[in-house]
Amino acid sequence: MKAYIKSISCLSAQNSFPNNELDMLILNSTAIKHAIEPNYKDYVNAGNIRRLNRIIKMALVTAIDAVSCANILKPDAIISATGKGSLTDTEKFLMNLFEDNERLLNPVNFINATYNALNGLIGVHYQLSSYCNMYVHRGLSCYSALSDAILLLNEEPSQNILINAYDEMTPDHYFIKNRLEYWKSDLCEDHELLNSTSQGTRAGEGAISMILSLNKDAVNNQVCLELLGAKNKSSISAISKDLLTFIHTLKPDLILCGYNGDIRFKDYVSTLKEEHNIPVLSWKPLSGEFETADSFGIWFGHSILKKGFLDDKYAFLQINQTKSQPEFKKKIERILIYNHFFGKDHVVYFMTLDSKK
Repeated sequence: MKAYIKSISCLSAQNSFPNNELDMLILNSTAIKHAIEPNYKDYVNAGNIRRLNRIIKMALVTAIDAVSCANILKPDAIISATGKGSLTDTEKFLMNLFEDNERLLNPVNFINATYNALNGLIGVHYQLSSYCNMYVHRGLSCYSALSDAILLLNEEPSQNILINAYDEMTPDHYFIKNRLEYWKSDLCEDHELLNSTSQGTRAGEGAISMILSLNKDAVNNQVCLELLGAKNKSSISAISKDLLTFIHTLKPDLILCGYNGDIRFKDYVSTLKEEHNIPVLSWKPLSGEFETADSFGIWFGHSILKKGFLDDKYAFLQINQTKSQPEFKKKIERILIYNHFFGKDHVVYFMTLDSKK
């Protein structure tokens, strides 16, 4: 299953918005890689978003930007993906419920905490009454949304479908997952994360939106996104076998993987580390870890394909050793993307740059 990415927009811990490439990397050793927020008033009327929490505002802005960059008036369908939705409003609602002894509560936090709140806001913004769906499948959320979109495009090839993937990190949620040993106890710099020998990783968040279509642009080069497979649980040997098959069949120029520096899951990319002809990079030191982090990987791959080669500033993201430095600088037109979420929810994508005809 595949489709063209007409436009893509990303809010992350990097300067990825409103640019489509990273001019300067933001590297640090903070426990949570918080997304850099824009001036929302530049995109939405301040009165319309004053009651919205930050992650919903972030996702709404990336959706508006993606629609604008695709040069369309409005999307024909909205499909969103999230691992936890609006944690801020969920926590506020539960706390108010506890403090007020389950009496009458302000409904705003409950309304904004529902998973479909974003789709409703986008629908109101563009006055839509068309197809709308939401996927909350942990690490498979983004893949599920993309699968639904491509199936819908096969039924209605002329459509432009808006895909949103977003997740946030709050102090309370960080504390809970820290007790479950999700995060590193010893903070390290971003450029040292992939060489870490301890368990845990860095928390992240972000909002990514894209417009998918089956119609190829006759003027500009477009990136084609293909979905190769998804598994909730799989053994290391099975994953390695699948990745080797994809590498030999598709012959990618670059491999992007979601290794997050957690030593417990290093074996999932052991096959990729033994690849000496193709650069293998991880995007997690840039974005941090969250359920829909594979959407940042797609944005990162899209950015690289549009540029055509890897910048030297990404060298610290490489997890393997290629035979020669020119392998790192060669022209890139095909990218294989592999991600998993803490050893579960494995997804594989393939991206190519299609030249205009």
